[in-house]
Amino acid sequence: MELLLVRHGRTKANKENRFQGCIDYPLSLTGRKEAEQTSRRLASISIDSIYSSPLIRAYGTAEIIARPQNKEVRVLSSLKEFSWGIIEGLTGEQIQKEYPDLAYSLRRGFQKGSIPGQEPFDVFWNRVTRTINFFCGAYAGKRVLLVSHGRFLNAFLVGFLGMNHRKSWPFRFAHGSLSRLEMNPEGRRVLIYFNDTCHLE
Repeated sequence: MELLLVRHGRTKANKENRFQGCIDYPLSLTGRKEAEQTSRRLASISIDSIYSSPLIRAYGTAEIIARPQNKEVRVLSSLKEFSWGIIEGLTGEQIQKEYPDLAYSLRRGFQKGSIPGQEPFDVFWNRVTRTINFFCGAYAGKRVLLVSHGRFLNAFLVGFLGMNHRKSWPFRFAHGSLSRLEMNPEGRRVLIYFNDTCHLE
């Protein structure tokens, strides 16, 4: 099995350094351009299935990628982004001003914080591992593309590679980036390449 991971294109909220979470921001003009460049990069590769988060910035990216593939985009709710609770929609500067204790907690580490209204970490992690298990079980021998979000993809990669999810996660996905994972018939999982942006201007 081969999994191609794509982070959605940019939004206005990304430019403003906002915590988007599950707020449904659309792609900006820059984000659409990133999606189109990613689509051209993938046009010559045969993809069996394309899945997307239900959030419009991811789905819009997936739709652009899917056109030259002549594929339908399948929406999978478990690919949605982590919910940041009361800080969703706020910038880092606003969080520091309005919720200084939360800002300090975030600096200590995502897994150690507790934000009012957030998706509980264990619930989020169970969602991630359930998604990994779904693809590993349903798509043996296939090539599947997933379009999702920075926090979710970070967790997905940690889980796929069997890393300790309670420690700091070392990955950062650029908008429109492409990463490739493989699992052989014996179940060995490997990272082939990560955060490839050579197709972006």
